[in-house]
Amino acid sequence: MKSKSAIVICGYSLNEDCTLHPLLVERLNKGFSLYKPGVPSILAGKMPPKQVASHRCETKTEAAAMSDFLTAKGVNPHNIFLEEQSFTTFTNAY
Repeated sequence: MKSKSAIVICGYSLNEDCTLHPLLVERLNKGFSLYKPGVPSILAGKMPPKQVASHRCETKTEAAAMSDFLTAKGVNPHNIFLEEQSFTTFTNAY
């Protein structure tokens, strides 16, 4: 049986101006370093609850911002899958 691989990158709160937090950039760069054409990348992250991040980006999900970053680095958008339901790293597992 042939094994299947995928890259899973968990999000991190975007800055209020919707730019990427340095920790998220670090995660994305690590994921990009593992990327090979044809390998799917699963990007997880919606927006944290306002109780957790009262000054959050209100116009873009973490997953969408992560996708923009990776496609700008040359990752094929057809290999990117967005998981935009999770609010926290804990809920990424469900």
